[in-house]
Formats: sequence, structure tokens, C-alpha cells
Amino acid sequence: MHGRSNLQFFHPGEKTAWEHLHKLGHILLCHNFRTIEGEIDLITKDASDVIHFYEVKSWNCDEAFHPIQIFNYKKKNTMRKLAYLYFLENDLDAVTISFGLIWIQKEKIEVFDDVF
Repeated sequence: MHGRSNLQFFHPGEKTAWEHLHKLGHILLCHNFRTIEGEIDLITKDASDVIHFYEVKSWNCDEAFHPIQIFNYKKKNTMRKLAYLYFLENDLDAVTISFGLIWIQKEKIEVFDDVF
């Protein structure tokens, strides 16, 4: 399992998303956490000690669908597995978690917490 805790982002959308969350008081725990199961773009902790697992989507054009539609059964199941593996790898106790989406479209950033 691999993830990054530094601030070197490969995708500009993920960097923009992190900067936005940082302004909201989040602490970066990890980004690009990946296993053979898949990847979680950002893992953060907010001021209330909630751990957030975010999918980041960014487009510079108008899309015909909302990216929240990506959260089908398979995507939700994958994110749950990855969160579980992150907890195991980091020896974390039970805490409140949130699965969310950050949508960056042109100059607009929307954060959707507790998507499922």
C-alpha cells in the first residue's frame, strides 16, 4: 500500500482541492493512497477529528452529468475497502469517517461530504 503525505501533488485538481480543504481547517493525512484495489485521492482530518476520504474530479468544460453519479455500488465498495486498509496500515482506532467528493469545474469548487 502506498500513499503520500507530502505536498507534492501530481494532479493540479488534487492540489486545488487540498488548498481549499486546508482553508476550511483540514489536516492532510495522505493523498494518492493506492492499493491493488484502487486509489483514494485525498485523506484529511477536520477540526472535529472526522477523517474524510475524498474523490477529486476536475473538468474545464461543461459535463452532461454530475460527478456524484460515479458513486455506484462498485465505487462505494472500493472506497470502503481502501478506507479499511488505510485504518489497518496506520493502526487507527474507530473514529467518525466521511466519504466525499470534491468537484472542481473551471473556477468553482464544490465539496460534498457524506456522499454515502
